[in-house]
Amino acid sequence: MEDALEHFGHLSDTAEAIQSSDGVWRRGGLPRYEVDEDEYETVTDRLLSKIPQSAKQLVEPSDEYKAAIEQFNNSTTEYHIEERAAVAVDLREWGRLAGLSEWECTVFEYRASGVSRDRALSEQPDEQSRKALQAAWRKFDRTGMSRLRAVAKEKSDEDVPE
Repeated sequence: MEDALEHFGHLSDTAEAIQSSDGVWRRGGLPRYEVDEDEYETVTDRLLSKIPQSAKQLVEPSDEYKAAIEQFNNSTTEYHIEERAAVAVDLREWGRLAGLSEWECTVFEYRASGVSRDRALSEQPDEQSRKALQAAWRKFDRTGMSRLRAVAKEKSDEDVPE
């Protein structure tokens, strides 16, 4: 069992072509790229780094949250939690930078919050809004994500020193 696991681990770790038992040569796993692990503390930090700066806002913790953190820190010496501002993403601003229409921005917000298309359509107050959202949803499905990615790529290209 360990030999099989080691073999499959080798197959996924190597970028070289490997001949399988049926005699056919197949490509190996994807090459691994070195990532500077100190650059980002968390996956969230890595993802947030790709969002345009103008679409991010710092939100200071509430007084209730600060009090709860202080109470926790006073109750133990084993752990210490530092309060810090959270980053809120303004999806409408990101959509605006990507050239999305107002209705497409609404679709983006629905999609980001996990609301299904059917539910979003059922929440519309009238037939005109429903049809506008339906058309925007189709357009967003065709080109919306690629436009958002393009803005994120432009942003990350700007941050790379030459």
